Amino acid sequence: MTNSEGQQLVVVIHYTKLQDALVDRQAIHSNWMDEYTAVRSAIHVSYPLPILQDDESIKSLRKSKISQALTYFDCKMILDCLMQSQESKQTNFLGQYTSPILTQWISIVKMYEKSNLHIAEGATRLNEIISSSLSALRIELQSYKRQIGLKQQRIYELHEAIQGYRHKADTMCSKYGIQVTLKLRIDESTLLVSLY
Repeated sequence: MTNSEGQQLVVVIHYTKLQDALVDRQAIHSNWMDEYTAVRSAIHVSYPLPILQDDESIKSLRKSKISQALTYFDCKMILDCLMQSQESKQTNFLGQYTSPILTQWISIVKMYEKSNLHIAEGATRLNEIISSSLSALRIELQSYKRQIGLKQQRIYELHEAIQGYRHKADTMCSKYGIQVTLKLRIDESTLLVSLY
C-alpha cells in the first residue's frame, strides 16, 4: 500500500483479527469456512496416494503428516510430483488429463486458489503458531525474570560478604600494625572483582 506521495504505508493488524481483516478487504469470502471444509474433505479422500511410492518427498510427507495436517503448499508439492510422473502423460485428444488422481489434485489446488483459501489457511495457521509460541515465550520470560531476581539477590549478598571480609581484613591488619594499600574495585557491568 502506498500513499499519494509514493511512500509505503504500514497496516498493523493484530494476529487474532487477521482473518476478519482479509474478509473486510475482500481477499476472501465471508463464507470461506464452508469452502475450506469442502477442500479439506477432498484432501481427505485423495491423500492416501497409491502412486509415487518411490518419490522421496512424498515418502517424507506421508511419514510426517496426516490428511488433516496438509496445507496448500503440501498440495502444490504433491501436484508438482504428479505432474513430473507418468500420470501427467495420460491425456485425451484435447490435451486434458485423464488420470483421476491427477485431476483430483488439480481440482484441489484450483479450489484453494479460486477463493484465496490458501491465504485464509495461512492466516489460521499463523494465528495458531503465534498463539502457541507466545504462551511458551511468556513462560520462558517469567522463568528468566525469576532467574534475574535470584542472581541480583546473590550479587547483593556477595557484595555484602566482600564488604564484611574487607572490614575484617582491615581490622586484622591494623591489629598487627600492617599498613594496607589495597584498593577494591567491583565492576557491576561484568561482575568482575579485581584487586589492584
